[in-house]
Amino acid sequence: MKFFKRLLFAVLLLVALDFGYDHAHDAAQALRNYQHRNEPVTMAQKSAHMIVFYDAKEKPESQCSGTAVSPHILLTAAHCNDNSKEHYTTISLDYSEKKFHILAELPDKSDHVLYLLDGTAFTNYIPMIDVLRTYSAPDANADVVVFGDGEAVYPPRPLYGYIDSEADATDFSDVDKADGIHYYVLAVQHGDSGSAVYDLKTGQILGVLTYGLDEHDTDTADHAVSFALQFPADAEAQLAKLALKPKPAPKKQDEKNIPVEDFAKTLKH
Repeated sequence: MKFFKRLLFAVLLLVALDFGYDHAHDAAQALRNYQHRNEPVTMAQKSAHMIVFYDAKEKPESQCSGTAVSPHILLTAAHCNDNSKEHYTTISLDYSEKKFHILAELPDKSDHVLYLLDGTAFTNYIPMIDVLRTYSAPDANADVVVFGDGEAVYPPRPLYGYIDSEADATDFSDVDKADGIHYYVLAVQHGDSGSAVYDLKTGQILGVLTYGLDEHDTDTADHAVSFALQFPADAEAQLAKLALKPKPAPKKQDEKNIPVEDFAKTLKH
């Protein structure tokens, strides 16, 4: 009997010490990070790829993440290919030595782009209808997941977080202001840019990871931003038409080769 009295007293004491402090936020985030660890590989993860951009001399220059959205179309962030000296037209995926050429590209009004690629077709991809479909706004504080290749890590690892409906952040990026901007409590790294952001509840693509807000001057940003996709309904037809236009000759430049393992030191989020 004394044991149960002592146990009850200990419980009451812990409750009293904890009274007035709300752990709900921390507990909810811990649950988000834990409960999905052992989920099977999803189509969204299979459709995610690490993208390496090459210059005119076929030297690797930058790395981002992307999502296959048709057998030959890749969705990523437009800023991944905004080098002031050269616009890259050759890429590789997932540490493969095989090169793909960008036959055509279609940006939207924000920091997103669709690339039409030559070469082997993707067997795993998110249907284009899910990219072009207009969705209603997600629930406030909705749980999200990103499959990113930050720091040139492959296969992509899932990053879980949630929409920060109370964020009061400043847009430090060079992307256009647009409706549909989402702020997330989400730890991202250099190279995660271009990853599709999925609503965990509905599976819809909310946007494409654009940049991270690093408030602590570290390699990992604890907040991230995406914009809603704004591609036209006939995006595939437009890409096919653009692919038929003659391409300008690639620009030449003299730059040192950047080893793949050093990407993290040179990339944007």
